[in-house]
Amino acid sequence: MQAINVSIGVDQRLWAQDLRGSRAHCRMLIDQGIVTAEDGAAILGGLDAVQAEFEAGTFPFRDEYEDIHLNVEARSRSISACGCATHATGRWPSFRRCNGRC
Repeated sequence: MQAINVSIGVDQRLWAQDLRGSRAHCRMLIDQGIVTAEDGAAILGGLDAVQAEFEAGTFPFRDEYEDIHLNVEARSRSISACGCATHATGRWPSFRRCNGRC
């Protein structure tokens, strides 16, 4: 199934748009009180680090994450100071509140 589901080879060029959407979504979650300002700042910092990797050409694309958003989400989660399991790029139906378990 992975062979027919992976689109990262095509949609990796959409990284800037994905980061823009993830940042906007994170800010909305902060504004609505769903994510604390502290966790939101950590998440946004992780997204900044991901952007730096894209700009440097060092972002580690992984087919197992299928598309650009899953790649961004997984990478930002791995380098963010906030260890939320779902991470608040949060555009997934599985998004849950961190509740201080970072």
